Amino acid sequence: MAIPSSPKNLSDDEFSAERVLTNWLKATVKFHAHYNALITLINEQRITLQLDAEQDKLYIGQCPTDSLLSLVLAMQGELENLVCDMDQLDSISQSASQQHFKKLIDHTQILNQLNRKAQIRLNLISHSSS
Repeated sequence: MAIPSSPKNLSDDEFSAERVLTNWLKATVKFHAHYNALITLINEQRITLQLDAEQDKLYIGQCPTDSLLSLVLAMQGELENLVCDMDQLDSISQSASQQHFKKLIDHTQILNQLNRKAQIRLNLISHSSS
């Protein structure tokens, strides 16, 4: 049985590069949406923070604010790392090295991990603390 060719007659390397860039773009779009949602929630003046008398922690919904803030700081840190790495590249072209794509793969994995954590926090925020 013949192996189907890559879409648009791309070579395996180009197809891999296309897949890496597509995965990175999807992770980045989710990251942007999650980051903006978290920042908006943190900055909103209408949110009522409730004090847990046993632990002296502030909550938004069922999410401790310290957990939320540490996640936002981690997201900001990864964004800075990504910008720094991408600034080192003039542009991504067909001649981009495997090392550059490896960095994108690594960033994509970290973005996906942060996206999962952000989704969990957003779900906790949406549930009442009582």
